[in-house]
Amino acid sequence: MTQLQLRPHGPPELRQKMAILSVDSDNKFLPTIPELLSTKGYLTGLVATSSITHATPAAFYAHIKSRSKHKQIAQMLVESDIAIALGGGSEFFKLPLSDQTIHLIENGQSLDQDKLAQHARVLGLFG
Repeated sequence: MTQLQLRPHGPPELRQKMAILSVDSDNKFLPTIPELLSTKGYLTGLVATSSITHATPAAFYAHIKSRSKHKQIAQMLVESDIAIALGGGSEFFKLPLSDQTIHLIENGQSLDQDKLAQHARVLGLFG
C-alpha cells in the first residue's frame, strides 16, 4: 500500500502532516514556487476547476497548518504575488476586495478590457 492510500485511515499524525500547506512542523513558512519565481521578476497564475482555496491550488500561495481554513487561505491569495487566479470559491472571499490592485471577475461584464488593463492583478471567482 502506498502512503496516499493510507491517508484517510492512517494515524492522526500522518493525517495532520497531509493537511499542512507550505509550513514546516515549527510553523515556519516554506517558500512556494510562485514566491521563488516572483523574486526573479516572473509573473505567476493559477487556474482551478475546484475552489481556488482548495489544497492543491492553495499549496502554491498559502502558508497554513490546516488546509480546511478556506477563508484564511482566500485572504492569503489576496495578499500573495499571484498575478492571475481563476477558480471557484467565491463564498470564501470577503467581497468587495480591499486590495484595489486586483480586478475581480465574477461574470461576463467583468471582462471589460479597459478595466483589466487598469489593474496589476486579476481574480476570477466562479461559483
